[in-house]
Amino acid sequence: MGVIKVTRPNDETLTFSTSGGFLMTDGKKVILLADAVERPEEIDVTRAQAAKERAEKRLAERTPDIDVDRARLALLRALNRLKVAEFTKMRQI
Repeated sequence: MGVIKVTRPNDETLTFSTSGGFLMTDGKKVILLADAVERPEEIDVTRAQAAKERAEKRLAERTPDIDVDRARLALLRALNRLKVAEFTKMRQI
């Protein structure tokens, strides 16, 4: 999971939230293969916040039926999505 920033030839910067995959470059071009990529305007902040809270609750409870690894990944995805949404919002101010 992470943030990808792409700078176009006209110096416009695009920011994306990604999860899974890998990136390759030969110095002239870049190839990104990712499981999921979202533009900031595609991120539903309310939904991402709810996912974050659910994952935090599951990790805090740690009952035997909770898949801790899955909850950690859900938390990381939600945090990444919120970071991209917030970063873009701050750039518009």
